[in-house]
Amino acid sequence: MMKITFLATLIVGFSLLSSCGSSGSASNRADDLCSCAQEAGIDFNGINSERDLNRLARKMENLPEKDMKKAGKCVVDVLKGIQKDVKEMNDSEKSAYIRSFAKATIDTDCVIDGMEDFKYDEFENLLDLGIDGLEDELERN
Repeated sequence: MMKITFLATLIVGFSLLSSCGSSGSASNRADDLCSCAQEAGIDFNGINSERDLNRLARKMENLPEKDMKKAGKCVVDVLKGIQKDVKEMNDSEKSAYIRSFAKATIDTDCVIDGMEDFKYDEFENLLDLGIDGLEDELERN
């Protein structure tokens, strides 16, 4: 649950920020979006809890107008690059590009920095509950 919140916060944050798009691989585009956030002064280190994620989201929302504009231009440039990348692709190629982009996003410095200090105790508890629930369901059927 927290991982989903974390990723959603990053996606929303990247949408609010911007940077310069570079060459056209999905991996480069993901790195470019991370660079947009970093250039705007967003620091993903030290995220230990959902409260830290909320604080990061507020920081993104409250960026000075100058930084917000710079970040916004950056993200627009990256999105235009993605648009250019997929323009001539068929649906199957677009699907592969999007999957590659999603995987590459997880491997950006921004996400790695954000996930390194995160506390995963609740994740393990959710796994235990999920396993117990599924085992109970299988026993009933």
